[in-house]
Amino acid sequence: MNRIFQPEYSAILNNLVIDDKKKIHCKDIDSARFLFDKFIEVNQEIYFDPKVEAAQIIMKFILNNMLKKRLLLESDFLSTDDEIIKKILDSEYKSYFLAISSGFEFRLSDSPTKHCVTRKLRFIDPTIIGKSGHLTDYCSLSKEKLKSYLKTPTTIYYNIPLLEEFNA
Repeated sequence: MNRIFQPEYSAILNNLVIDDKKKIHCKDIDSARFLFDKFIEVNQEIYFDPKVEAAQIIMKFILNNMLKKRLLLESDFLSTDDEIIKKILDSEYKSYFLAISSGFEFRLSDSPTKHCVTRKLRFIDPTIIGKSGHLTDYCSLSKEKLKSYLKTPTTIYYNIPLLEEFNA
């Protein structure tokens, strides 16, 4: 994956313009295309990474169960992450939490399971100074890339033995 590093980061920021209506635009098609591509790339390669999604399912399991058992209160979410993590580590859910960083077994499933994530297909289609419309109105390659990206499955099912053991 090509993440954004200097000098690309500065190039993107230097090619953004805020108009009098507080809307952000790109100065040119090249910077709009780069921003467009990087945004989709981050979604596909980081947020849609199966290990990240499976970890989200485990965190949801931990937090939901701790809320049900009143080991966490809704007001705890107004505290810091460190304070919530301390409560998790002091609970019966410590091993589930530690499994996230130490590695856990999971598989994608072709059929529905009770462990699923719903992906949000996020993208930006930048406007360009001096042009009406968006990048995809001027760049057929970006238009096709967006069309393909929007076909990404949004509901993904997982088998996570760690969580199955809890319900056994």
